Amino acid sequence: AGADDERARAAMPVTIFGKYVGVVGGLFGFGVHAYSNAVRKVRITFRPWEIPIAVGLGYYAFTWWDGICERAAEKHKVLLAERIANNQEAVPPPRPMPLQPR
Repeated sequence: AGADDERARAAMPVTIFGKYVGVVGGLFGFGVHAYSNAVRKVRITFRPWEIPIAVGLGYYAFTWWDGICERAAEKHKVLLAERIANNQEAVPPPRPMPLQPR
């Protein structure tokens, strides 16, 4: 059961958007397209073929960035485990302090 849980957690996106990272990316792409058209003072549907392109680029960019964050988190876990293992040999654990009478 532990390996299944770990595999399920590894499949989940790392960023703050969770499993909706693609949807948020698509909405961001659409927002960029809408803002671009608003700045140019044209309708949102001025060039309708640009809308799915912008949504697709936003989806791709956000899922790509999520993959980078996931690989960085895995790399961080490995480095932290190595450093903890190396420091356990170099630094002895703290000894309990005897109780001092007041």
